[in-house]
Amino acid sequence: MSTGKNFTALGGLIVLLGATTVEQTGLTVGRTYQFTVVGGVALVRWDTSAAVASDGNFDFAVVPGQVVYAVARDTMVNIIELDSSSSATAAVAISEVHPY
Repeated sequence: MSTGKNFTALGGLIVLLGATTVEQTGLTVGRTYQFTVVGGVALVRWDTSAAVASDGNFDFAVVPGQVVYAVARDTMVNIIELDSSSSATAAVAISEVHPY
């Protein structure tokens, strides 16, 4: 089932739907989502809440055609940004992954 949301950035940094919590993005905590880059080069960063000092941060670059899976956590905010060296549009499609 798709969330029906596609996100496009034309440069700089965008926060998913301007959200500061996972709930505000419309994603469901604890569920796994597939992130597919349609065009451009994007950086997908899961950044933990500042209130949870024991959690680490991790990010990874993704390119068109690459698929990334991530589990939404209530202490994390997903941020998608364009590669600073690229002027191309980065479009990321997000859909929920259902276990078989």
